[in-house]
Amino acid sequence: ALSYISRKDGGALAAKQFENSDNMTLQASALASLLHIGSGESELQAFYEQWKGERLVIDSWFALQISTASPETILPIALKLTKHSDFSIKNPNRFRAVIATFTQSFGGFHQSSGQGYQFVADWLIKSDALNPNLTARLSSAFQEGPFDHEGKMHLISALKRLNENASANTSEMVTRLLSKLEKLEL
Repeated sequence: ALSYISRKDGGALAAKQFENSDNMTLQASALASLLHIGSGESELQAFYEQWKGERLVIDSWFALQISTASPETILPIALKLTKHSDFSIKNPNRFRAVIATFTQSFGGFHQSSGQGYQFVADWLIKSDALNPNLTARLSSAFQEGPFDHEGKMHLISALKRLNENASANTSEMVTRLLSKLEKLEL
């Protein structure tokens, strides 16, 4: 309900809830409502400062920013978050909070430009040497789509790059996806 109200009142009630909350759950819901309307930068920073010692809360803080982003803003936000001092490719939960959450954004991941596919492939290539099981699981995100011929070409390109030096686990998954895509007529 707060999210809907925020669209009507410009986030006034959500900002008030954030300021007056005495727990993380209420703060997070208020913050999500603000982020959904393109607001809440000061609350975002305040939340981080208050909870930066709680790693699971910060995982949620990362994921919240991705999950509330619009298709137009998700890639710049994701790029910014991967440069954040608390982001680490070596932390599977943090990695999933950004990369896996990004793949769950239909409009962000399946951008007609192919940039969403390339972004995820870039990070999976980096993570494969460190955590091939995680990378193989996350590469399954590429099985959603493509939705047109151009998207198919972008998807195939990203998967081929990912498969160039992939671990056995990742290569098995990616090879299966590529085989399916090559048979798919759009």
